[in-house]
Formats: sequence, structure tokens, C-alpha cells
Amino acid sequence: MSINEIILYFLIFIICFSLLGFFFSRKPKEKPTFYNRICPCRKMADDGSLSKICIYIGAATFLYSTTYISLAKFINPYINLIFLLSFICVFIGWKLKLS
Repeated sequence: MSINEIILYFLIFIICFSLLGFFFSRKPKEKPTFYNRICPCRKMADDGSLSKICIYIGAATFLYSTTYISLAKFINPYINLIFLLSFICVFIGWKLKLS
């Protein structure tokens, strides 16, 4: 397993975790339900730490993929997926910050 595969799987995990936090995040007038009290992704989304994590990880993987692309010229398909998923990760982090 190469480092590119590890980064790709890590980005997929972070995106899924942040989507859970986005969909389960509590609106200000809602009463907390059972899954809202025990869900760590909801707590991180309400704190604002999940949006920071998504934005920083997306920016770091974007820099990694652009550096690799400039050296290897779009040969590795994992790098292309990392490039696209880094944009998605930053977008989800931005949407979490707005909500």
C-alpha cells in the first residue's frame, strides 16, 4: 500500500465523517435527540473544529497533489483523485463553517 492510497482513504474517511456532522448538526432551536448527544461528529460540527480540520486537511492534500502533479505529470490516478477530493473536503469544511 503506497502513501497515495493511504492519503486517498484518509480523505474519503474525513469527507464521510464531515458529511455525517453536516447532516446531523443541530439547528439552534432543535432539542437534542439521542443520536445528537452521542454523535462525536455533531459535537465537532457545533464546535467548529470539524470545519477547521476539513479545511486544513484539504489544503495540505491539495499542496501535496499539486507538487506531485508538477513532478509526475498526471500519471498516477490516485493523485488525480486526491486532487479532486481535496477540493471537496475544503468545500464541505466551508459549508460547515457557514452553518
